[in-house]
Amino acid sequence: MSLMKNASKISLYTMLSRLLGLGRDAVFTGCFSTSELGLFLMAYKIPQFLRRVFAEGAFSQAFIPVLKSYDQQPSSERSLYLNQVFSWLCVLMLVFALLGCCCPQLFIMLFAGGLMRDPDRYFRAVTLVRYLFPCVMLISISGFFTAALQARSRFTVPALIPAMQNGVFILVALLLASRFEVATYALVWGVVIASVLQVVWLWWGYRDLYDQLKLSWGWDKQVERTFILMSVGIYATSTTQIGVVLDGIILSYLASESQAWFYLAERLANLPQGLIAVSVVTVLSPSLSASWQAQNKQQFHDRLSWGVAVVMFLGVPAGFGLFWFSDAIATTLFFRGKFSLYDVKQVAFALRMLALGVPAFMLSKVYVAAFAAKQEMRYSFVVASVAVVSNISMSLIGVSWLNHAALALSMTLSSYLQVGLLWCRLYQGERWARWVEQTQLLGKILLACSSVLIGYSMVPSMEVWPKLANSVQLGYLMAVLGVTVPLYFGFLRVMSVRMSLVMR
Repeated sequence: MSLMKNASKISLYTMLSRLLGLGRDAVFTGCFSTSELGLFLMAYKIPQFLRRVFAEGAFSQAFIPVLKSYDQQPSSERSLYLNQVFSWLCVLMLVFALLGCCCPQLFIMLFAGGLMRDPDRYFRAVTLVRYLFPCVMLISISGFFTAALQARSRFTVPALIPAMQNGVFILVALLLASRFEVATYALVWGVVIASVLQVVWLWWGYRDLYDQLKLSWGWDKQVERTFILMSVGIYATSTTQIGVVLDGIILSYLASESQAWFYLAERLANLPQGLIAVSVVTVLSPSLSASWQAQNKQQFHDRLSWGVAVVMFLGVPAGFGLFWFSDAIATTLFFRGKFSLYDVKQVAFALRMLALGVPAFMLSKVYVAAFAAKQEMRYSFVVASVAVVSNISMSLIGVSWLNHAALALSMTLSSYLQVGLLWCRLYQGERWARWVEQTQLLGKILLACSSVLIGYSMVPSMEVWPKLANSVQLGYLMAVLGVTVPLYFGFLRVMSVRMSLVMR
């Protein structure tokens, strides 16, 4: 199956997950106060961070290239390697989970030190973190199974896992929230149930492709290389998420609602990333690894160019649309229950800042995947360090003027810095030719994005929008989508942009 067909298939499943995720967030904002929701989200950020690192990031990008190198070797050697990696990963994450259960205060200081100023919220946060931490090991095991399936080009089950998780969350919130004195404790059960189900589901898919797992405590060069690459990759591929963790500390010193505002804005900005970038990188990583190991550099760069082209074709208009429709989208999804119009405006403000960085967030994932396929993560580590430092520096400088939105803007600017540095190293032998080629393509895409402005002119003003029925709001947004998408591709066709760049 072609790269585009695989990516489209994953994107379709991811869309189901993201739609359920938006439904989940709408339920959250209707059932819980902004302050309560912010407290749960602070605690939930820890397993979320690890899911993005393991299921979508560093572990898979370190593990898949090494696992692919066993394709031409006896299956017994591959099984031994899988057993060893699984065993040591379980030990590592068990220690980490026990540390979190015994000393949750350490993680609260790391993720949200500002809560220590409020004894009541701090005590509740300690309880939430202690209950959530056993899920860390389950999420990590899920990451192992996910990467093993992706190495064999099995993408369906991993892509459907987030949809299952969001479905569990919605059911738990609707059925159990009223049964707890502290309603957000019900959501902890949602995390636990979803974590157990995803391990069982992924293991069922794994057992059809590989031998039965057994504990093995060997430590050869390939296992050592995997964990070294993973250690560097956790930092290099998750710069944005590390920035979110550090930003969480800053948010904990702002208004108690800031955590929820920033989370909801980030969720919306992550929607196109999940539909496009994660899908592209999921199918691209094994392909890039195979090309590099076969020493076929031309094929490697062709496939990398495909990933960059898809991200530019779809990521730029997605960011453009989120920027212009931020108020309308946030109002339609979240203006209900305990979520006020003021809360909606604060979410939209942060979303505009994040929307500017959507193309950079996507490109960074593609470029880091290329370095991971080459098993050259040292430069990615250095670039990630620069991006994190710049992110935090800009956040501290801007927070007094823009409050929580300053953190969103700093993430955007630091991501563009990261992309620029990665691009320079990746194309160091042909920078001028690549710059001309990609700049011309970007210019035409930006011109085609004028279709978004045409769609924006169809939408009522924000003075009228909150007064419309929710069904009418959704109808407007769907109509705009139906107009702008054909117009966008029509403009590209008029400018002679070849769709063969992405249809591979």
